[in-house]
Amino acid sequence: MLNRFSKATNPSILKAMAEPDTNIPSSYPPRYNPRPGNIFNKAQRTIINRYSLILLFLSIFAFSIAYQVRPTIFVNLGGGYDLPYLDNFAGEVRPNKITNQTEDTTDTPRGEIPVTTNDPGIVFSAAGKPLPEPIKDDYRWTKPRSIVLLPGVGAYPGNLTLYAAASPLYPHGQKVAVLLNGQDFTTFEVKPGVPQRFEYKYEATRFQGGNMAVELRVTPIGTTDPNIYSDSKSYYRDGMKLYGLWLEPEGGNIALPDPKTTVLLTVASMFFFWLLAYSGVKHSIAFGISTVFVLTLAIVLAIWRLELAIFTTRLTLVLVATGLALLVFDLLLPRLFQRWNLPLPGYVWTTLLIIFVAGMVLRGGGTLYPQTLIIDQRWHLNVINRILDEPGGIAYEYSNKSDSLVPGQWNSSAIIPYSPFTHFYLAPFAALPIEREVTVNLISIFLDSSRVFIIYALGVALGATINGALAGAALYLILPSTYLLNSWGNWPTTISLWLAVLYLTVALVNYERLKRPRIWIGLTLLLIITNLAYSVTMIFMGMVLYGWATGLFFFSGRKDKQARENGKLLFLSATVAAIGAVAIYYWQFIGDIIPTLNSFGQDFNQGKGLGLGERSFFEYLSVYLGNLSTTYGVIAVLVLGLIGAISLSKMGKGMTSKAARYWFVWVMVANYLLWSIAQWKIDMVDKQVWFIAPLALALSGQVIVSIWSNLETIVRIGNQTVWKLVGKITVSALIIWMSYSAFSLWIYRIFFARH
Repeated sequence: MLNRFSKATNPSILKAMAEPDTNIPSSYPPRYNPRPGNIFNKAQRTIINRYSLILLFLSIFAFSIAYQVRPTIFVNLGGGYDLPYLDNFAGEVRPNKITNQTEDTTDTPRGEIPVTTNDPGIVFSAAGKPLPEPIKDDYRWTKPRSIVLLPGVGAYPGNLTLYAAASPLYPHGQKVAVLLNGQDFTTFEVKPGVPQRFEYKYEATRFQGGNMAVELRVTPIGTTDPNIYSDSKSYYRDGMKLYGLWLEPEGGNIALPDPKTTVLLTVASMFFFWLLAYSGVKHSIAFGISTVFVLTLAIVLAIWRLELAIFTTRLTLVLVATGLALLVFDLLLPRLFQRWNLPLPGYVWTTLLIIFVAGMVLRGGGTLYPQTLIIDQRWHLNVINRILDEPGGIAYEYSNKSDSLVPGQWNSSAIIPYSPFTHFYLAPFAALPIEREVTVNLISIFLDSSRVFIIYALGVALGATINGALAGAALYLILPSTYLLNSWGNWPTTISLWLAVLYLTVALVNYERLKRPRIWIGLTLLLIITNLAYSVTMIFMGMVLYGWATGLFFFSGRKDKQARENGKLLFLSATVAAIGAVAIYYWQFIGDIIPTLNSFGQDFNQGKGLGLGERSFFEYLSVYLGNLSTTYGVIAVLVLGLIGAISLSKMGKGMTSKAARYWFVWVMVANYLLWSIAQWKIDMVDKQVWFIAPLALALSGQVIVSIWSNLETIVRIGNQTVWKLVGKITVSALIIWMSYSAFSLWIYRIFFARH
């Protein structure tokens, strides 16, 4: 197998990386490196062609026809899927679930109301016992003036139905005035107890364009019952319980499409085609794929209209942002790759762009879908909001140590610095005139999707073939753990790990040029930015760089002067970056080091873990391996990456390049194993898995290509035809399994997970 890797990996790649002023050998396909004028012409041809015109008319026609289907528009309140439709509502209630969460949502903007599963303002009898729920359905408390927004549903006559009950505080009930799009519609009285249905006809003229805003104004009838009391929150005194609201269409005239939704879906469809065509897909094939995209949107619009209408603006924004990114990438990255002598044939560039587009659509679309629950998003946005909106917000976050207290489940008073610098990095983007949760998530997803270019460069730098490096980059699209990280919304982890792999890749690619001041200074500044982003990543990078430098200086440096010199440069870069990060931010935690170490020492001496409880190593190992194989779906990539590490570390000519690859790869592996063992006692949420994932992908890509193409020559026993077929089946099964795991996880996180 090792011999096969030597054959599969052309040593001339190493020569090209080692000689910055030479061109890629002529045996490679021609390099893709367009001039700015060529990029403009390419964009013009992408937009102006007959397929664009046909798709434009097809989109308008398909979406107009879809609007003739009139589904029932239903909003079930309190079940965790109602937030995008609500304005000025209070907490939700789920009678069949129990929780201690009692957060006040009175002043929370629409779209940021937290999910709760009990009634914080539950009404008590005079004896202090809760009154029984009259019905075990989810509901949400209105405020005295609340609005249910139904965008993009179209204009047609039908029936408005409300399912509601009055607050038990008012035995005589409450009066509800209903306004449609700001115009008086009807009034009714609602009584406490079992919810009642209220149904009213409306005409198509009640719609504004194709949108409906149902405003509810609730006023009490009489006084409160003195034997019943509630807390002081106004919406528990004055609001009512709303269980559900729906629009049921009537037959008759042609339904009028919502102009905004139709235009946005048409623009999204056009950009989808342009993205494919610009990436290098033949126009006819791109048109066929885009036609399927249009028809899919039309079917969804006809059946799940409200669910799609709330997403059209964000979907279009993702596609437009992706198009702008393609232009920037096309202008910059091929030139950068040429400067670094990384091979970039046209088909590779096309494939990388397609992978990037797919990543932006899948990750960006899923993350920005209004129903998706991004777990840590609200906490991080609160920090960014303080930075942007509050006087002295930057100074407060800079000196705020409360976020640096270790997690509560650790049962420790220790402090681990939690840097606000990721929030500082994101704040300028959040200041743009777009919803902050949209811009910040979009930046995070953009960086995450662009990681495919870094993984490709990393694979080539490690000695993989062009196709091997490309395969590793492609695997990133279907790695389940990456989608899980997107759903967590842990932006410091995502951004700091992106910066870390960028540093390591640039250092490898420019290994022969580390002594150049511009390269060394640029890398060191990048490392300072990385260290400031997240302290855990700072520790990872310090261990890797010091380990890498030690191997080069003390071992490879015995025979190789350049390895010794580069070992010193890497050591110096890590040291200067650490000192810089401490001088800029971490200095204020120096006094907490000894108390923190003492606290940890006491916990360990008592046989306690940090946040994980007492368990044997084998119990931990079984859980950890289970997470790697099922929850994260990375175990196959880690195993293949290990095979690639064993193979690639013994391949190629040239002591310098071999030493750089060898020490880098195995120090990364050792760092991963060390932290995986440490997690037996320290709850780290497996961050070392995401840290090593790009390297594992870059190495596993070459293994997959070899298994697909040359398994029969690797095994060298039995029927060669059978082994060739086995190789293709094995790789196909792996891709199918990873794809299913990733996309089923993503669908679950978007449409079903509420925590």
